[in-house]
Amino acid sequence: MTREFPDEYFSAFLDDELTPADREQVEKHLATSEADRELVADLQSLRTHVAALPRVAAGDDLPTG
Repeated sequence: MTREFPDEYFSAFLDDELTPADREQVEKHLATSEADRELVADLQSLRTHVAALPRVAAGDDLPTG
């Protein structure tokens, strides 16, 4: 199945990083796609859970690349 929008579009949608025209396209698409509405809800839930995790300082032995 070919997706109309890549998942990155939905992430940008949640981050409010789309142009007004792109945002409108995504909103129209979401109005007609239950599967993608569920995907966006799952992405939002995941973000909420990750944001709730405690912050941990990286150790001095963490490789920097």
